Amino acid sequence: MSVTDEGTWIGSQPGGVGALAAWTSPDGRPRVASSGTDGSIQIWDPESAEQVGPPVPGHAQLVLSLSAWEWPGGRLLVSTSEDGSVYAWDVASDDPVGTRLDGHRGWVPTVCFWDTPAGPRLATAGQDDGTVRLWDPVAGAELGPPLLTGQSRLAALASWPTADGDLLAVGFDDGRIEIWDLAARRRADRHNLRHDGGLWALCAWTDTTGAARLASSGRDNRIRLWDPATGAAAGEPLAGHSGWVPILTTCPQPGGGTALISAAADGTVRIWDVSAPAPTGRLIEGTGGALPSAAVWTSTGGSPRVAVAQRAGVCSYDLATGQAAGNPLVGHVAGMWALTSWPEPDGTHLALGGDSGTVQVWNADTGQTVGRPLTGHTAAIWQVVHYRDAAGRSMLASTGDDGAVRLWDPQAGTPVATLLGHREWVPALIAWTTPAGAPMLISAGIDGTIRRWDPLTRSAIGPPLTGHRGRVLSLAVWEGPAGPRLASGGDDGTIRIWDPVTGEPAAEPWTGHDGWVRSLSVCQGVGPHLLISGGYDGTVRLWDLDTGAPAHEPLRAHPDRVSAVWAWAEPDGGARLVSAGADGVIRRWDLDRAQLLEPALRGHEAGIWAVTGWTDAQGEVRLATSGQDGTVRLWDPRHARAVRTLEIGPVSIWGVSDAPTKRDVIGRQALADAIAQQIRHPGSVPDGDGPTVVGIEGPWGCGKSTLMNLVRELLRGRHPVPAVPQGRGLSVRAALRHIAEPGTGPRPVAAAGSAGVVTAWFNPWAYQSGEQIWAGLASEIIDAADGVLYTTTADKQAYWLRRNLGQVDRFALRRALRRRTRSPVFGLSAAAFLAPAVVTLLGVEDPVSLAGVSVGATWLAAGVAAATMLAGVAHTLWRRRFGLASAYLPPELLDGPAVDVPRLDGPAGAEPEPDPLRRARSGALYLYQHHVADLIDDLTAAGHQLVVFVDDIDRCRPGTITEVFEAINVFLADVVSRSGLRAQFVVGLDSGVVAGHLDQLYRDHGDPVAVHHGEDPSPGWAFLRKLIQLPVLVPQVSDQGLARLVDSVTGQGAPPPRPAVPVQRAAAQLPAPLVTTVAAHRPASRPVRAAHTRVQTLTWRSAERHPQVRALLLDRLRAQPVRSIRETKRLINVWQLYARLMEGLDPQSRPDALIARARHLLILAEIVTRWPAFQRGLHRHVGGTRGLRLLAEAAADEQAWQEAVRRLGLDGSAGLTGLRELLIGHGGVAVAELADQVL
Repeated sequence: MSVTDEGTWIGSQPGGVGALAAWTSPDGRPRVASSGTDGSIQIWDPESAEQVGPPVPGHAQLVLSLSAWEWPGGRLLVSTSEDGSVYAWDVASDDPVGTRLDGHRGWVPTVCFWDTPAGPRLATAGQDDGTVRLWDPVAGAELGPPLLTGQSRLAALASWPTADGDLLAVGFDDGRIEIWDLAARRRADRHNLRHDGGLWALCAWTDTTGAARLASSGRDNRIRLWDPATGAAAGEPLAGHSGWVPILTTCPQPGGGTALISAAADGTVRIWDVSAPAPTGRLIEGTGGALPSAAVWTSTGGSPRVAVAQRAGVCSYDLATGQAAGNPLVGHVAGMWALTSWPEPDGTHLALGGDSGTVQVWNADTGQTVGRPLTGHTAAIWQVVHYRDAAGRSMLASTGDDGAVRLWDPQAGTPVATLLGHREWVPALIAWTTPAGAPMLISAGIDGTIRRWDPLTRSAIGPPLTGHRGRVLSLAVWEGPAGPRLASGGDDGTIRIWDPVTGEPAAEPWTGHDGWVRSLSVCQGVGPHLLISGGYDGTVRLWDLDTGAPAHEPLRAHPDRVSAVWAWAEPDGGARLVSAGADGVIRRWDLDRAQLLEPALRGHEAGIWAVTGWTDAQGEVRLATSGQDGTVRLWDPRHARAVRTLEIGPVSIWGVSDAPTKRDVIGRQALADAIAQQIRHPGSVPDGDGPTVVGIEGPWGCGKSTLMNLVRELLRGRHPVPAVPQGRGLSVRAALRHIAEPGTGPRPVAAAGSAGVVTAWFNPWAYQSGEQIWAGLASEIIDAADGVLYTTTADKQAYWLRRNLGQVDRFALRRALRRRTRSPVFGLSAAAFLAPAVVTLLGVEDPVSLAGVSVGATWLAAGVAAATMLAGVAHTLWRRRFGLASAYLPPELLDGPAVDVPRLDGPAGAEPEPDPLRRARSGALYLYQHHVADLIDDLTAAGHQLVVFVDDIDRCRPGTITEVFEAINVFLADVVSRSGLRAQFVVGLDSGVVAGHLDQLYRDHGDPVAVHHGEDPSPGWAFLRKLIQLPVLVPQVSDQGLARLVDSVTGQGAPPPRPAVPVQRAAAQLPAPLVTTVAAHRPASRPVRAAHTRVQTLTWRSAERHPQVRALLLDRLRAQPVRSIRETKRLINVWQLYARLMEGLDPQSRPDALIARARHLLILAEIVTRWPAFQRGLHRHVGGTRGLRLLAEAAADEQAWQEAVRRLGLDGSAGLTGLRELLIGHGGVAVAELADQVL
């Protein structure tokens, strides 16, 4: 291992979302807040998947919960942290202002809101201090003394209104639920509610009858529904989750009723219709690798969505369909909570796990991954340990938030077994070898139990060990004079001693910590044998292993939680210790003298949770640390310096799509803004309609489509894409009324200024004939008008029926519709009326008895006939009043412009329904033009501007290009529009290609000069000059743009900075209504630390992120004759493919060799993508040597080069000079050797 100044060994990854909340801003935009296990809070616009402002500062430690509340006077977001801090944030604007609510000590896991005439009120529950406190969150003031004090295990709160006032449910983790009258500040329940098995969450709502309902969830994986007025269960428990359920929330359903949403540690979110008699849960899967969380938000279109935390970020799902909606929100850092190390023949191996829910093994000496990631956990991993099986092979065990202990074979990369027993998350796991030489695993959970496991038989050993009054958080084992001993640390501040073989207590509890005992370590060197403990009280305590007595005064150097300790023995027999915690600093101690050693090790940006150490082959002590900032760092604790061994790892990116993006990567947003401003017509400016046709001109692959996408998004601006018309269709009755009314067009729509921009996207290369092009263009414009001219299906069908009546004989249509809706029962009634006559002729006189009444046969037949007739009349009336017109009319009349409508009174396949005046018109092409023009007139009347984007026209055949331009000319000529043109076009094209196609059509023109203009080289260029009013040349990609493009593709971009700005602004900067309601507290954004240990950290993880590889890639892209986005992606795609291929063909472990190979493969990828026409010659064999090697060996000698080119048949080929320079400057022979392996 080489010692360097870079302290980051493995960089952070996205993920680590801990809690979610959602609200709607005053301007109607949805907002989602997410908290990270990194201690940050980020506010998002979930529809655009963009961050709203910088991360919200304030909390210095892990954020436990978020809760949002809306009321007519504003919006509030409340956040709580494990350090006991509670903040109320005014989020009415996108610049939150925070007020700290001081009072709790320790964890505050739950809050709830309710409304009062005086404004919103807030209740908070402190799990450690046992209090429930009531607040005015706007003023930041506590309302009297705590509602409850001295309680233990407060777990959840929920409130609801009643006729007699607001009630509060208080849940305890043993399952008890108490109901409190908030106005009277006393218990109001007369019933005992209990969630058997322990409780995690409460949620209250009012059902459709106005009755209050309460839901509880917890360790038993079930959700229980209650009637809090009677204390009775409101139905059977809801079963389906296979893990503890810590999150419950509700959402009104569109059709009425309430949906209950639950998130569990099994990695799933379920949606329950609790309004149904027997609720069933719909499943959203794939949420593993994150803390269970869910928040409901409403889109601008009114659709409810549920945001859930997933492995890399936050994803939203449509509540009605359960399908993913929009892009994920990625911004938090996945915490790294677990580390373990062990020796192997090829070096020290290091396994790590965290919020991602996966275990990855690395070789700490080479910096390479070992095997593939181990996946299976459905939530974050808190501990990973190593043990050996009966054959001596290395095995791993891991556990965490999902409560399962999972066994792995790291060499095979496969799971071995899952050990189940704990009912909630498991923070502690150790491996130990028994006196008999067998491995044993010991786990401890927050359910208060310690469990022993035999990993060989994959079964539990004996009953669980119980004794702690709450959570068990840490474990350690050692060999003592009286036999093996096990120590366990709990949140009750005690350390308990056990015999791990028998499971019996071996000593009285050791007391001293004032808070959780989060870490334990054993030191058995030459000096005193010690148990070292780190606690939430900020102390490190030393205990005599034999007597349990304190061996020294507590060691104090950390201002807050100590979450990891590790001790080792020096060669001279001295004992050393490192401790780390919430301050992100690693402290070094001389245990023999109980003395702090300076300097401390600094570099982590947040709290440290895991420490492991080992001695390398040179006898040097090495230390690895990880925590909330998601990084793993290596240290030399003897010499107080950082260690870096990871130069370069395997390539981690995959092939890159060529699809256009809606996100500006290369710096063209300003140009898009300018184009959008040109297209928008300022209504107050005379003749300010802007250019009618804008040409986005550039060569193949330059980013035309992406630029057009950016312009389109800007034109939409604050006008979201309208929802597709929904609801019941047009009725027959309404259709008959429309057909009978005079006039041929839809009812006029009153203009209301500029209501917004309607955009349509048209790809003409998918069409051929002129009729197809007009049909396609009409279809795109019609789709764009959905939700603008009509918002319901009935309105849409009415619109197009009235529009299409001009193409048919409306009187024949009305007759046909009446005939089609006539009941077929009438046919039966006609036959039924003959029945009396038949009965009379046959002389049937025998009476028939009906319900005791004798009826003559003739009268019975007459009655049946009359009833049949009445049934036919009723059926016909029902069809015409309630039936859907779409069931009786051709869809061509209701869904869009009708060109050919089948006859309604003829047999199948009959000629279209004729319009008496239609023969005087010009056929289908005219009809498409006429309908589109009328539609634009209606959009104009409604105050909307239409912009049509025509993309990839240079892909079309010459005839198709001409048809498209003729269609645009029809718009420009305004030949069919009545109200004045209000349509504009944005056309993406390669001018040279399009002009060449147009020249083919002008080839036989009688006077070529007549169609030229000025110095245009051909008629095609003159045609483009006439058509396009604003030609926009797509600019070349700048050096900075290339760097941003490469970073976006390779994932190189740095996470957004966390500004160290105060939460509270000066009063003069605040909106006036907020000045008097915001407390003057100014919470800090992060703990202030000294500079890193000799280090400005760099993160080098995978091949594409190594600075030398990135620098060469940028250098080669800048050297290209034409800087093409598409060519950049092609080069990266080919390079990552060859890199993966070489990882399999020739695995390397030396960083310098990996770096050199990655750079040479980049040059090979450039040769393949830049000169595809050369490839046959470059890879053919000439005299036993392949062409590329022949050229590489001859590149430095002019005569040898010319001879090699001649032998390969490349004489006179363009590009040979560039290829020669590339081979000379970038190790051509080494590149050719790689080509021999991959090509």
